[in-house]
Amino acid sequence: MQRFMMTFLLCSIGTFLAACAPARPPVPVAIDSVTVRTEGAFVLVSLAYANPTATPLTIGLQPWVNARTQLVDDTPQSYTLMATFGIGYGGDSHDWLALAPQEHATVSFLFRANDRTASPPTRYTFTSEQQLRNGDAMSVVPFTLDLSPSVPLQVP
Repeated sequence: MQRFMMTFLLCSIGTFLAACAPARPPVPVAIDSVTVRTEGAFVLVSLAYANPTATPLTIGLQPWVNARTQLVDDTPQSYTLMATFGIGYGGDSHDWLALAPQEHATVSFLFRANDRTASPPTRYTFTSEQQLRNGDAMSVVPFTLDLSPSVPLQVP
């Protein structure tokens, strides 16, 4: 299990990847930039998505959003996902993010600290499993981003 988690983290930090296995093609969506803002017990994570392909894409969060999209930090803090902006979840793709070819869009995730600790975090880790629909094909895209609070991070 530890080997799997290490491989997963090494392969997915900073970008969307379908998997490390060369048999699967890379996911045709990119994250141009990430911004983290904190205000008291609230943390807002904003991701700038891009569709560099010639086909339209729709992206949605997995059902059971708080189990599939999480924020953790370097203190013993836990967070609850309160709201999403620009991206929906579940089996109905009506509220999903729709990206036309060569289009860009920003989505945001608002988290609340469950029992805020006295010491502020210095690092966050954002993980998510998002559903990607490209034409008739649907896949689940797991990814992890290591973030610094209130400092915009440019993702290559």
